[in-house]
Amino acid sequence: MRQPSGTQSGRSEIGWNSLRHKTLSSLEYWRRPEKMDLTTLKEQAERCRRLAKHADPFTQKRLLDLAAEYEARIVQLEPKPSAATRRLRDGET
Repeated sequence: MRQPSGTQSGRSEIGWNSLRHKTLSSLEYWRRPEKMDLTTLKEQAERCRRLAKHADPFTQKRLLDLAAEYEARIVQLEPKPSAATRRLRDGET
């Protein structure tokens, strides 16, 4: 029996590679949530808190925990002031 090869297999190689690339790209995005920008993280944290106000106690706790996780990521991603800026802010010369 002859094995199908190339475009004879019913799909074009270009189309298959394009689909494969899109699928891998979307998986990479979900595997690396740290790629979310600060605005998106802040919106998600606020959305979790807003939903928690109207949720049952179990769901409320889970949503507030999720909001806290978003806040922790925000702290990690926000730019830190330089040593010189901290000294000026603290009144040192």
